[in-house]
Amino acid sequence: MNIFNVRFEDLLAWAWGRINQGENPLVIARSCIDRIDREIIKLLSLRYEIINKIVVAHKKENGLPFRDRAREGDLLKKLIEFAETTELPPVMVLQIYRPLIDAFVGSEIQSEPDLSPIARHCHRCNVNTCGIVILEEPNHRVCPICKDPLF
Repeated sequence: MNIFNVRFEDLLAWAWGRINQGENPLVIARSCIDRIDREIIKLLSLRYEIINKIVVAHKKENGLPFRDRAREGDLLKKLIEFAETTELPPVMVLQIYRPLIDAFVGSEIQSEPDLSPIARHCHRCNVNTCGIVILEEPNHRVCPICKDPLF
């Protein structure tokens, strides 16, 4: 299944071609970003559909809690590790995905108590870990990005 209307290598080649022809680089960059943003929206829509048609139904049928903090922590850890193989700074994963997860969980979680660990702030990364921490040993929490202790 191909859900993309554009190959990103082709988009980059198109952009450099236009820039080399003397077009304004800022206009070309914005055009590329707009195209990428549309693809991101398509992916988010697909994610939303999977959650609402499969995950929610399964959790309701099996009496599972709507929010799974352990799953969220595992997901963020995996995404941070993946980001380390790209040019995206890993700290941005937390800045982007924590609100994204919250948005997908939606208003239904407001009626459930928040059982997550206390949100901690990593001073080295200057990011709030929003309760997503790695336990190196009991009661020893470290930042998922830089592995510094959290206080």
